[in-house]
Order: sequence, then structure tokens, then C-alpha cells
Amino acid sequence: MVSSLHYTRCLSLPKDVFSNIVTFFPADQQLETREISKLWHCISTTDLGRQFALMQSIARLPEGERSLFLVKHPRLIEHLVTLKFNEVLDPNYEHTGSFLSIFLEHRYGNDMAAMIAYLNTLSAEKRSTIQSLALSGVRDRDVAEVLKLCPNIKSLTLQSPNITGECLARASNRLENLHLSNSHNLNEGFLAEFFRNATQLKEVSLYWTNTTGEGLSQLPRENQLEKLDVSSCDNLEEDFLKGLFLKAAYLKELDLSQTNTTGEGLSYLPKNNQLEELNLRACENLQEPFLQRIRENGVPILL
Repeated sequence: MVSSLHYTRCLSLPKDVFSNIVTFFPADQQLETREISKLWHCISTTDLGRQFALMQSIARLPEGERSLFLVKHPRLIEHLVTLKFNEVLDPNYEHTGSFLSIFLEHRYGNDMAAMIAYLNTLSAEKRSTIQSLALSGVRDRDVAEVLKLCPNIKSLTLQSPNITGECLARASNRLENLHLSNSHNLNEGFLAEFFRNATQLKEVSLYWTNTTGEGLSQLPRENQLEKLDVSSCDNLEEDFLKGLFLKAAYLKELDLSQTNTTGEGLSYLPKNNQLEELNLRACENLQEPFLQRIRENGVPILL
């Protein structure tokens, strides 16, 4: 039992504190808070605070549980994404944007036409809160339209054999994380156009794509790249890797596993490089002289 004194003290707390307390409940239980006690009934009826707490809890669910919850409560989810929270609850609308991304990926992940139609029903302000999206099976024109509608996307994941890279030009100067995989029709000209202006990029994955590295080698010298994954890229060429690594001053993690690299390109890494992890597992063409140069630079190697 909650004593009268404790009950009164709790009621005197700001509503934002109430909503933070509620976030410790599992999402399903938050829908039942009115039945827990009079105190939690009070908390549950603080409207926006309660809804915000619920939204946070849903977002924190493990992916499998979250998908089941979204399927089970579609109307609730649609309601939550329409809400606007004040800056005390949601500074810079970070949580709102993250939840909207989760909703879009779950609801429209395989139907880009429907996703674009839905985005057009949202206000420009609401769309501007979206900072990350993961899409599969998409085409360049669909991605280009999404990037146009959501001008603040900083993290983009595309898993599609249809992507050429043409869609990326619009996002060159704002993307911080780019993940492309299972894309075997990438055009190096489009990639070069993108990377040439990608001054904000910190993380890039081109896992299992047809890239040669030509486009990637166009990264500007003032790049901020810290993590690069080009594993399972069979078409990588050493000359392009040389051009890239000469400018890799901030690179900390590099994955070249299951590629045909000889290691020659790596010998062009700056001596004052910041590389902390280099994955060269299953690279059958590695040559010992190049490996020795890398070791002399103090780079830890995973073989």
C-alpha cells in the first residue's frame, strides 16, 4: 500500500517525472496502468506525458517484441505518430522522429508508394523529425523522393539489388551513416558524385556490392570517416583503395574481409592513422611484404 504521505508527495511531482516513472513499465502494462492503483491511474491520465512514456517504451522493445506489439495495436501506433510533444518532453523531437522511423519501416517497409503517399499527408515539420530510415527492395526514384520529403535524414540503410546510387546525390552533404548491401548495380559515377561532397560521413558500409572503390576514393580530404565496411566486395581495385586510404586520417575500423585485396592499398594509410581494428579475414591474395608494412605502423590485424 502507498501511504497517504507518499501518495501526496508523488502527486506533487511534475508530470514529466510521472511519465519517466511510467517508462519503466513494459509497454503492454502501460496500457493497463489505470488498473494498478489510484496513483498509477493519476499518472496514466497525464495524457501527453503518458503517451510519450508509452512511445519510448515501445521504441525500446527488442525488435521481435516490438514488431508483435505494432501488429497487435495498429490504431494506437497510428495515434502516437500524430502527436506533438513539447520540448521539455522531447528536446529537438529526437524521440518523435525515431518512433516515426520505426512506424514507417514496419508499416510501409515493402510498399514505397504507400510510404511516400503517407509522408505527403504529414506536415513538413513532422517529416523534418525523421533522421534515420532503413529500406529494402527499393528503387532510386523512390529513395530520392523520400529524401526530398525528409530533408534531415542522417542515417540511411538500403538493401536492394535495384539501387545504382543515383538517388544519393540529394543527401551528399547531410548523411552521417550510409549502409548499402546486396546492391550489385551500383554505378561508380553516381557514387563518385555522392562521395565527393560527403563531408559529414562517419560510417559507410558497402557490404556485398559490386563497387570497385572508384567512387569511394573521391571522398574529400576533409572527410570525417571513422568506420568503413567493404567486406565481400569482389571487384575492389587496389589503385582506388590507395586513393581512399591516403585520405583516411580518422578511420578507426576497417573491414576488408572476403575481398581480393593484396594489402598494397593499405600500405598507403597515413603513418599517424587512427586505425584500431582491421579485418582481413578470408583475404586469400594478401602479400606478406604489404602485411609487414601494416604491422610496422602498429595496426592491429584480424586474420
